[in-house]
Amino acid sequence: MKLTSRIISLIMAFILTSVVSMSLIVMTASAATVDFVDNSEAQKITATEEGIAVELTWSSGYIGTSSSNRYKLVEYATIFHSNVICVEKAGTEISWTDTGKNHFLSSGGYSLSSWVKDANGYWQGDASGANFKGNEGAENTNNIEYLNADGTVTYKYVTSKDNECLILGVSNKNDKDAALPIVNFKLTGERGTLDTMNILMNDTRDALMVSATKEGIELDVEWNWGYFSTGTADDKSGSEKFAVVQKYAAIFSSQVICVEKAGTEIVWVDNTTSHYLTAGGFALSSWTKNADGVWVPNENGANIAAAGGSEANEIQTPQENGYVVYRYVTTEDNECIRLALSQRLDDDSFGKSIPKVSFKLIAEETTEEITEEITEEITEVTTEEITEVTTEEITEETAPVVPENPETGDTYAAAIAITAFVSLFGSALIVSKKFRA
Repeated sequence: MKLTSRIISLIMAFILTSVVSMSLIVMTASAATVDFVDNSEAQKITATEEGIAVELTWSSGYIGTSSSNRYKLVEYATIFHSNVICVEKAGTEISWTDTGKNHFLSSGGYSLSSWVKDANGYWQGDASGANFKGNEGAENTNNIEYLNADGTVTYKYVTSKDNECLILGVSNKNDKDAALPIVNFKLTGERGTLDTMNILMNDTRDALMVSATKEGIELDVEWNWGYFSTGTADDKSGSEKFAVVQKYAAIFSSQVICVEKAGTEIVWVDNTTSHYLTAGGFALSSWTKNADGVWVPNENGANIAAAGGSEANEIQTPQENGYVVYRYVTTEDNECIRLALSQRLDDDSFGKSIPKVSFKLIAEETTEEITEEITEEITEVTTEEITEVTTEEITEETAPVVPENPETGDTYAAAIAITAFVSLFGSALIVSKKFRA
């Protein structure tokens, strides 16, 4: 009995200790999140085409992303956030490197967030602006985070409008003695990251016009983040058909490509070895412009879903090295399409850019060439046949009977032969002239 009582007492003590500990943890976690209060002036950044390196002011803690702490400051000793910076010009590339090495900012904190001042002069999070969560350096899954070969992460972001105000985030959890990064700013004039992300949703750009040759050409194609949903159960995002899905950030769709000739073979390669586009997204889709000049889906055209990395379908073939080759042949002149693929920066595909797309006219002849050849053939065959048939008819119907010499019994063969030859030759000339006329 005493042993049993002692065991029960120990269990109760353990439970009580655990409850107290949990309460302390909850209290500590609760106390670690505070409102972000800042009414200071932003640091103004005016970048140049040559680029500038700027020291920012870094403070411990990160800007939260969850519904309970969004745009609040979460205190954390080895994760840091910058002061508010306002970048003067759209098209300015901002880049900074995190040396955390396997311990980077997670999705619980913003690696970059947008801010505006309220009526009282205090900075408030701007949900309509650029807001990118961290991803622990795993891969390029949020369109600004790039894993380097040495295990560090570089963030790159291009402003989409003048005077964008931002807070940057960085971690040095695994390298506490490392200096916090100097941030680089360069005026590139490129389309902003946010604009690039959203361009597929309301695309009015001119298509890439392609006139392929029989020898084949290779072209660089502009790729934008996101894919177009098939609207089926295969798309785990639950999106409607042709909706743009940007849940899986390393899957890209091309600009619209209009191919001049039917019978043009298009080949593009997914050179990753994992995380392929599945049947939930179109590997190839057809497009047309509406009255407002916006590209919209052409449901009557070719719209073909992907099949993952290990399955084949009518346009894709898995390769032994893990790549996927897509091949499609246009069926009509001026066919307008988009292509899609995955470009995950995993170990096997790290550092590889998206390959060029090849276009080759594989039809033996164009429509015009085939028409010309058929016309010539018909003319040639008809001329020969008519001449031959007419000649035969003339020979049969007009060739004279060779009489015998009543005195000797010999035929006038030589004379008659010459007469027949002249007659036949003259008739053939007449027929030929009539046909040509």
